Amino acid sequence: MPLKNKVLIITGSANGFGAALSRRVVREGAKAVLGDIDQKGGEAIEVELNNNNKKNVKFVICDVQKRADLIKLFETAEKEFGGVDILINNAGISRIPDLYDGSETWKQIISVNLNGVIEGTQLSFPYFKKRGGGVIVNVASMAGIQPYYVGLFPAYGASKAGVIAFTRALHGLKQTANIRVNAVAPIFSDTKLLREGLEASKMFRQQVESAGTVTVEEVVTAIVHCIENESLVGEVVAVTPRNQLFVVPKEKGKF
Repeated sequence: MPLKNKVLIITGSANGFGAALSRRVVREGAKAVLGDIDQKGGEAIEVELNNNNKKNVKFVICDVQKRADLIKLFETAEKEFGGVDILINNAGISRIPDLYDGSETWKQIISVNLNGVIEGTQLSFPYFKKRGGGVIVNVASMAGIQPYYVGLFPAYGASKAGVIAFTRALHGLKQTANIRVNAVAPIFSDTKLLREGLEASKMFRQQVESAGTVTVEEVVTAIVHCIENESLVGEVVAVTPRNQLFVVPKEKGKF
């Protein structure tokens, strides 16, 4: 599925992976509805990408914890660009610490990182049906595969492990509804979330230095790969400094 002339919904699009992906898809001839809670950042991306009076993107304030906000993304895509072909569930948060301080920040982490992905996916089905199918890419993390990398943030790791399990469980949608669902699982990357962690924890900084980092553009390339490669169905594409991009093997066990 080449990006040209396709319509995407991208959550968490005001900065980090979402902003970089928005720029990439517009360069490749796609249109996009951009959702984020950061109104200022989202509007700035909209102005940047709608240059020369072209309507390439439309920004919509969206908190993925709110079903009404998610619905508005799909309604806007249909109104502005005629429908939806691709959904990128990218919105995510982390908190430091996310469990050990006795607060309930972990509930918000699960709500945004996992529940938002599930609800956004659910809402996409009737819109994809109108197009004869679609593609979903969920942004997970290596923290969902190797949670010891983020031992300070167990709820974050749990949320991303949930995204990976959810993605793999939807492999059958390709046959039943012509919808391909895949995920990307990057190691640490230079985003706002990473910078906040580095400032808050010396131990976290040591973990990052040990594991290494990847660039935002490498993660964006992995997302585009999941969109365009028709052979990827229910897969998780890892992004690491040593192995670059690779499909994480599934464990096939017997009960």
